Amino acid sequence: MKMRTDAHTSLTLTAALTAALAVALTTVLAVLLILAAGAAAREGLPPGLGTPDPDSDPDTSGAPALVILKPRAVTTGPDIRLEEIADLVFAPRSGTEAAGAGQRAEQEDMLQKLSALAVGRAALPGNCRLLNSGSIRVRLRQAGIADRDVRIDGAAETEVCTAALVVTRPEMEAAIQRAVAALYPAGYQVVVSCPALPSAIKTAGSPSHTSGGQAAGGAAGGAFEIEAQVDRSASVVTAISAVPAASAASAAAAAAAAKGGGGDGAVTVSLAIKEDGTVLEQLTTRCSAGIFAEVALTAGRLERHTVLLPELLLWERRDLTYFPGAVTKTDAGRLLGMRLAKPLSSGSVLRWTDIEPVPDAQMNHQVQLIYSRGAVWVADAGRLLADAVIGEKVSVINIRTGKLLQGILINADQVLIGDGGS
Repeated sequence: MKMRTDAHTSLTLTAALTAALAVALTTVLAVLLILAAGAAAREGLPPGLGTPDPDSDPDTSGAPALVILKPRAVTTGPDIRLEEIADLVFAPRSGTEAAGAGQRAEQEDMLQKLSALAVGRAALPGNCRLLNSGSIRVRLRQAGIADRDVRIDGAAETEVCTAALVVTRPEMEAAIQRAVAALYPAGYQVVVSCPALPSAIKTAGSPSHTSGGQAAGGAAGGAFEIEAQVDRSASVVTAISAVPAASAASAAAAAAAAKGGGGDGAVTVSLAIKEDGTVLEQLTTRCSAGIFAEVALTAGRLERHTVLLPELLLWERRDLTYFPGAVTKTDAGRLLGMRLAKPLSSGSVLRWTDIEPVPDAQMNHQVQLIYSRGAVWVADAGRLLADAVIGEKVSVINIRTGKLLQGILINADQVLIGDGGS
């Protein structure tokens, strides 16, 4: 009795294991079918077609259309068209003239349909993918083109590369350097380094461009340019661009501009990569710029109010990002009639904030005060309370009345007080 029970239990377990194994195999098969359907969907094929077998192609020896696949081709994307990867040929047919006209119309329709047929998705710009005759046959069937109408010949598979502009870092830096250099006089030398830039940028467009870039395919490209715009608020721009002081007032303005600092040479630049005027890529980057020019240095110690003469100065090449507002050789002619506003030690870099115009009249110089009262002009004696430059305001004292006044030095010996005095 016990033996029969054990045998029955063993049979029950065996049946259960067999059923479980069958369920597991069914589940695995279902998963494989789902994965195959997903792969086919990603490739654009209907479920069930899968990867076509080239050996399963039907007999197309009498097909009127011949598709000759190229071993290599270039596409502009995003889809690969049949005309980009193959030559399309139609076999002549015999018949009457009317029948021939009808055949030509059919061939033209077929040619348009075949030419525009998308046979797959293009790879990313600058990359390639392979297409074979089997996958192209599937695309033809999907488009409703019968196997008997098209014969596929030529290469067994085609390498299709997506056209791309390849713009290198040196090309981008050269564009940035030109943009920064345009902000300064011709005598300045600009050196730009942009380590944050990518080594190259690949973007859709013609496969090559005139500035030296390379791309897959090697076909001739359109009009290409890299447009760089410099942020003019950067310290390297504002500090160096201090205008040479022609007067005490403009010297103050130059001093304010020179407070921008310097030394890091940092500039922010926006880049636009264009082809035929169309923007393909845009990016913003931060670069380090060196702005080099010959600057004035003192040949020895110079005291305050020393009039600047050529023999008192030396000229050496310096990076202006470290010396904002320095006097450069391009502005050497504007030093005539200037003097030091403060003492400088030997070898000091001369800045526009260190100099001032030589006064046309010095403090305590006696001048004629001219009062304007409408059409009446009255003159009186006065004395300058500070050094003065022609055309600028100066403080004076009326010697007769002791009154303090403000006027404009119109020449070395006369001050215009204005309408009624001030």
